[in-house]
Amino acid sequence: MHESDGERSQQRAARGERRQSVGVDAMIVMRRVIDVFVIVAVKIGVDVRMRMRRVVVRVRVRMDDQAVIARRTPAHSSRRAAHQARGSIDAEQYQHDCDREFHREPEPGWNCNFENYDRCSHYQHCQSVAETPYDADACGGAKAVFAAQDSGDGDHVIGIGRMAHPEHESEECYRKRRGIGRDHRVGFLCRSIQPTVHPNFSLTEANRVLDLEKWFGREIYAERYTMNNNIDPFRIAATDAQLDDLKRRLRETRWPERECVDDWSQGLPLAYAQEVARYWLEKYDWRAREARLNRFAQFRTTIDGLGIHFVHVRSPHADALPLVMTHGWPGSIVEFQKVIEPLTNPTAFGGDAADAFHLVCPTLPGYGYSDKPARNGWSVQRIASAWSELMPRLGYTRYAAQGGDWGSMVTTAIGIQDPAHCAGIHLNMPIALPDPATMSDLTEKEKSAIAGMQHYNDWDSGYSKEQSTRPQTVGYGLTDSPAGQLTWILEKFWSWTDCDGNPENVLTRDELLDNVMLYWLPAAAASSARLYWESFRRPLTDPVTVKVGCSIFPKEIFRTSKRWAEKRFANLVYFNELTKGGHFAAFEQPETFIKEVRSCFRLMR
Repeated sequence: MHESDGERSQQRAARGERRQSVGVDAMIVMRRVIDVFVIVAVKIGVDVRMRMRRVVVRVRVRMDDQAVIARRTPAHSSRRAAHQARGSIDAEQYQHDCDREFHREPEPGWNCNFENYDRCSHYQHCQSVAETPYDADACGGAKAVFAAQDSGDGDHVIGIGRMAHPEHESEECYRKRRGIGRDHRVGFLCRSIQPTVHPNFSLTEANRVLDLEKWFGREIYAERYTMNNNIDPFRIAATDAQLDDLKRRLRETRWPERECVDDWSQGLPLAYAQEVARYWLEKYDWRAREARLNRFAQFRTTIDGLGIHFVHVRSPHADALPLVMTHGWPGSIVEFQKVIEPLTNPTAFGGDAADAFHLVCPTLPGYGYSDKPARNGWSVQRIASAWSELMPRLGYTRYAAQGGDWGSMVTTAIGIQDPAHCAGIHLNMPIALPDPATMSDLTEKEKSAIAGMQHYNDWDSGYSKEQSTRPQTVGYGLTDSPAGQLTWILEKFWSWTDCDGNPENVLTRDELLDNVMLYWLPAAAASSARLYWESFRRPLTDPVTVKVGCSIFPKEIFRTSKRWAEKRFANLVYFNELTKGGHFAAFEQPETFIKEVRSCFRLMR
């Protein structure tokens, strides 16, 4: 008995539905295999995981695209398609599965949540982030997304699977631990746009496979959009509650009795401490000072899982040399406020355009508005590695470095660890120990330097011993008492500036308090002190081969001679001894500091 044409058509349709259902089921199985593959990679390590993820993402793109073309939904919605093929879809369970899989709440207007990709920070920092014709600015109909969960009719989806994370850990926790930002996207969803409008996406009629890797580039596609390289604008903004709390604590300060001497030999005199604290309470205008600090562009980015705050000011001169300048303790980015403009725009201050710099002034981890490390390991070497990652992230593949105090250590570590990209370094507190071979014929300046080291060891290093051994203990009192934080810092400005006995001879009271505020507001007493605990355990001893310049200020804590410095720095190209200035060179002697930096780096450009 012959089958009718209608029966044959029905059989062919049934076979097609079965094949379609089998294909969808195969995608689901393949996806589960990939998930296990990525979870194993996560447990192996960072380098292996990144290489494995590149392969996995490529596979998922092709899977998702095939599902999109076949069903107008991405692959992670294939379970719904499978339920439909079997005639047993449960919409509520499907929505629950999507929310659980992607850890997102539904957004009005979409079946599941989408997140926008903010390109502003990349543009501002000249990142070479590839753009796509699916970008909203390009065609007016695109919405950048992390994962397109359910497109619906009339949408064309380029879907890339969810962020892989261990089964025992939520995606959000995994992102936070690994420093992977929620606002880094890997896919785009375009409403009612035909693929043929965008030929650059290599969309072929034969198989409709989207090769995003070809568009974004192998490294950018696989890594830039999975690791958090975001650079977010930032402004210092204390809350009214913080300021009210500060004033309450100042009013309620319980003061000790006065010192038993008539000088500073026992520490900050009580009368002076009370005078400055009273000014802080009654006359200091934080809002005005805050606005002054915010006049320079500030940003935050995540490096090695830690949020880093930094000032970034680009020079108007195209051939400017990128320069990363690092502060120390008890300093902050406040130290550089008076030198940023002359260094970035020398012609506006009577200088030469050839001396211009693009300036990056990061805040050390645990200081100011950088994050506080929650685990051990953030030594000067690790900070140097972070700065060496920050500079190319800002578009600077060749750069120079400058620093004093801990900034000198970080800068020296950059010269040791990144000679391929660091053009040279300038130090205003170079650490070069006295050469034993010179002890029999010391110069007067070398004798003075050794006497200064001895004085520091005997009378000026108690803070260092405390912070390098018990940073947590000292942090309790300083975090709770603004008077304690003020005097702990202010005494060092008396001791280490070239001030003739009063720090206000070289710095204004407002400037001194600006610096204290960047410890008080973020409660950074313990976290900043912890750098001593971390770094004293791993001294810098490796040879420095990059070009080095040193400026020696007479009231610096540690001073070196040229012949001692030459033993430490094999390529010493600049060395100068100044007649005025101390530990906070850029802060207390800005004009001299600017001349020194320019003179040094003329030999390294």
